[in-house]
Amino acid sequence: MRPLEIFFVSALALILVTAFIPRSKRPGWFRFIPAFSTIVLILQVSVEGYRWQMVPAYVLTVIVFLVGLPTMIRGHPPNGESKRVNRVLAIIGSIFGLAVVWITVELCVQVPVFSMPVPGGPYVVGMRTFLLVDESRIDNESPIHNGYRTMSIQAWYPADLAGNEERTTYMRKDIRNEMAELDGPPAFYFGHMDQIQTYAYWNAPVAKATEQFPVILYSPSGNASLHKILFEELASQGYVVVSISHPHWSNVLFDDQGEVIPQGGVSERFQVWFQEADKPAVRSAQGLINSVDDIGLVEQAQIELNHARPIAIAELRQWAEDEEFVLDQLSEMSQTEGFFEGHIDLSRIGVMGFSLGGATAGQFCVTNARCQAGINVDGFMFGDILDNNLKVPFMFMHSSYPGVQPVGGLFYEWAENSAYMLQIGGSSHPDLGAPAPTGEPILFPLGVRIGQFTDGAYLAQIMNDYILAFFDKHLRDMPAPLLDGPSPYPEVLFMKKNVH
Repeated sequence: MRPLEIFFVSALALILVTAFIPRSKRPGWFRFIPAFSTIVLILQVSVEGYRWQMVPAYVLTVIVFLVGLPTMIRGHPPNGESKRVNRVLAIIGSIFGLAVVWITVELCVQVPVFSMPVPGGPYVVGMRTFLLVDESRIDNESPIHNGYRTMSIQAWYPADLAGNEERTTYMRKDIRNEMAELDGPPAFYFGHMDQIQTYAYWNAPVAKATEQFPVILYSPSGNASLHKILFEELASQGYVVVSISHPHWSNVLFDDQGEVIPQGGVSERFQVWFQEADKPAVRSAQGLINSVDDIGLVEQAQIELNHARPIAIAELRQWAEDEEFVLDQLSEMSQTEGFFEGHIDLSRIGVMGFSLGGATAGQFCVTNARCQAGINVDGFMFGDILDNNLKVPFMFMHSSYPGVQPVGGLFYEWAENSAYMLQIGGSSHPDLGAPAPTGEPILFPLGVRIGQFTDGAYLAQIMNDYILAFFDKHLRDMPAPLLDGPSPYPEVLFMKKNVH
């Protein structure tokens, strides 16, 4: 909770506790505490901002003020009231009020206005968006109805400040509204997130440096900006991170000014993908992959999974094509008068993603020679990686998914270059998609305890340390002692092979 919230709730609790003190023993000034609490409420909302988690305490404060108003004016309760009845009612009301205070505190703790960790690198972080249209590919379901494959990218990069840039917030109102339109949680649930400042400055100039910055492509599985803790850390360390909003899957698209492009609801393609994912043949193959330790049986299950998922494989290949198109656009942006003019090194390209985006990283790295290193964050692997072994350094980062071995185990064994496998005990799939300093998955309503990791800041640190070490070693040829193993983190099961 924020400082004024704590002060306000404490003052409210103090008022309620005074009901247990006989009126004859209360100092005369006690009767003005309801007015004081109301003043603190106004101050808290004015300075720190309103958020829905505090509503029970706000409503209770107004009720307490109205109930105590006659006593504040007269200096004593209205005539004719039974002292005994009045005291009993006051105690009952106070017990109820303290329960409301507890509910308010619990809401604030479970759905907090958290603080972003300070990036550890030497660079200030800039951030901006770009709308990209691939006129070589037809997409009649494009959200802006231009007939072409249309996507947006968000870039985090090393920056210089001119002095008038503003830090971005975690999630603006228009973004919340669009997510709600696409069958996400109601917009009010994320109302507090525009009170969370990130360390990225909107549209700041790219840093003038002697080196050109390596590029890391990121494919999400939904919102393309939720993993801000990772993106800001990598950018502060001298990487340009480009997160792609893939059409029909990412729940928010942006134009070049950062404004949201309405998509008109959930696309049919997105719904069909999930219908295929629920087919018995798919569930059976995935279950077998996680339940046996025989490499031959796992290979057969992977073949069956590919046969059962033609729609998903087609989408996977499109995502890999999206990444290739984004690299082409970045090449243009690095030319004269482009936004990244002279600042990015497209001979050093890393690719990573979460869930389906993690599978995309594998797909891209076995089909496109521009990939220099890749990371799959908890994605179930399928696609062309079954017929093409990994020939570039690759890391499989997994949650503690129940099973005999991590879901990328087969492709780790088949990898022909440096390969790393790590599993973070106590974490679940949503935890790795957007770790928050609170330990709660950001996109799940209160009470839906899908995530398991209790310290989100610690989880983010584990992920950031391994991801940064991997790209430093394989894109910059820098020492990375963390990858020598064993892991300094007791929660991490770490393996490596073919590492020189």
